[in-house]
Amino acid sequence: MKTKTWARPGRPLAGLAILLVVCALGAGLAACGGSGDDGPSPSPADERVTVPDVAADHLLKDQAEAAIKDAGLVPVVQTATSADVPAGGVIEQSPAAGEQVAKSSEVVISVSLGPKMIALPDFTGMTAKEVGAFLDSHRLVGKEIQAQTVKVDKGLCYKQSPGSGDQTAQGSTVTYWVCSGKPVVTVPDLKGMTESQAQAALDKKNLTYAGRKAKYSSTVKKGLVVSQTVPAGAEVVTGTSVEVCLSKGPHSTLLTVPQCVGQQKNDVLPDLRLDGFQNIVVDMIASSKPAGVVVKQKPAAGTRIHPTEQLILSVSKGGGGGGGTLITVPKCVGEQKNDVLPDLRLDGFDNIRTEDVESGRPAGTIVRQIPEPGVKIHPDDPLILYISAG
Repeated sequence: MKTKTWARPGRPLAGLAILLVVCALGAGLAACGGSGDDGPSPSPADERVTVPDVAADHLLKDQAEAAIKDAGLVPVVQTATSADVPAGGVIEQSPAAGEQVAKSSEVVISVSLGPKMIALPDFTGMTAKEVGAFLDSHRLVGKEIQAQTVKVDKGLCYKQSPGSGDQTAQGSTVTYWVCSGKPVVTVPDLKGMTESQAQAALDKKNLTYAGRKAKYSSTVKKGLVVSQTVPAGAEVVTGTSVEVCLSKGPHSTLLTVPQCVGQQKNDVLPDLRLDGFQNIVVDMIASSKPAGVVVKQKPAAGTRIHPTEQLILSVSKGGGGGGGTLITVPKCVGEQKNDVLPDLRLDGFDNIRTEDVESGRPAGTIVRQIPEPGVKIHPDDPLILYISAG
């Protein structure tokens, strides 16, 4: 009896399934790679673009952003101060113009806020070097002006523009004034002027009228200037105070000045004192007249003066005094007192007087002298030097 063999159920179906999967894979590969000879297609993320130039011409922010976006890139804005690029313009960019970058990359642009503003301090009392150092450190341009002033000492700043506390842009110009010395003026002669005239004369010279005193005078009319505290012709700093003495007119009790010229001093003096003259000044001078003879007087004979008013008698030393020895007064103005005095004493001047006055000249400088250079005087005659107090 023959035995019949049966195939196991399900085996043919499993083989069919495997065959179908292989076919599907083959179709997929064909669709994706064709014959397999070409590479994969590029991704949009790998596309390269050129960075536009927005900094060279300092494009405005909106223009720069538009140019970057048109190139397929993303603008990123930062800000900074700049003394060179106007506000709103592009100072710099990163990446640089012309570089190749991936599409949609960021381009950073620095946009100007305009120049940095600097607050100015008060320069008053600072030296020119100190002011210049401040301006240099803050990228400011300095303009120095030298001028005379009494506000500060020489070499110090006293004025500025823009002013203290003002804001000014980096790169701008700051003007500052430096004292070149104190302005000097010549004191006018006020004698014989009315008070208002004297005050106007002082105002014209930028000097300060310091008020008035008064005294009796038989030679100067009532209300007119008899004397002044700073001598006429002296060089002083503007603003110096000058006081005047006004005449009260002649006193009710008056004495008539006698003729003294030609008389012997020793004969005249006792009589003058007996007559009531209380303020007699004897000035010994070189003269060819015999020693002791009155050669000049002030006031003149016949003038009526108060007993306390000054009566000056110039009396001869005889033969020029000391055998006719006279010394020529040298030029002292402009020299230093400490340099001149030793030389004057060596030259034989025995009656040197000094008087300090306010002046724009350096301290110790001689600003005026009496007598003038070239005058011949006796060694005992007064030589008056007016010295600057600085």
